Amino acid sequence: MLDISMSAKRIVWVDADGCPSKVVETCKRLSQSFDVVVITVANFHHEFSGDHHLTVSDESQAVDLAILNRLRKNDIVVTQDQGLAAMVLSRGGVSLSVSGHLYELEEISLLLEMRHAAARFRRAGGRTKGPKKRSAIEDRAFEERLTLLLKSE
Repeated sequence: MLDISMSAKRIVWVDADGCPSKVVETCKRLSQSFDVVVITVANFHHEFSGDHHLTVSDESQAVDLAILNRLRKNDIVVTQDQGLAAMVLSRGGVSLSVSGHLYELEEISLLLEMRHAAARFRRAGGRTKGPKKRSAIEDRAFEERLTLLLKSE
């Protein structure tokens, strides 16, 4: 069972299903400089090691629910999932994309609407482009934004 240190000022939750390994490594490296615990959460199809990993079932939304059920105000959630980001924001958490984009309450409705429209388009037989290859610029942007967030507390 995962032993979460609730004495840490903040927890950085990583939605590790499909998260780039470079992002996970960056989170863990930065946690050593700040009073934070990094917890990766993934379904049992992904292999993670360490004391701060939570393995959940492969049911739809299992990772999201595991994070949301444990989230504290001002905790940081790293995710590519805009739906999870919206729920994190509504609970007083901070949500950061793997490319370093800080999700804001003012924009999340539009992002969710665009995601829904793209899903409808695909269901109707349309094709959309997949994500582009991760760049060094995204790696730097993520590290810089996470560092700023960790310094702000």
